[in-house]
Amino acid sequence: MLLYRGVHPLLYSEQKNEDWKADIDLRVAFGMKEGQARGFIKSSDLLIIITGWSKGRNKTI
Repeated sequence: MLLYRGVHPLLYSEQKNEDWKADIDLRVAFGMKEGQARGFIKSSDLLIIITGWSKGRNKTI
């Protein structure tokens, strides 16, 4: 299911890590690994990761 051109959804089925920062790191690493495996990301590519700054809702406002 493509919602936007160039945006590909991934299913992260691992258990949630109780340490929020570690959980975000694991999810980002998963996305990068999948992107490399699918040929979307090369080792020389610059990536910008955007996420909330702390655990909870509405932390990016």
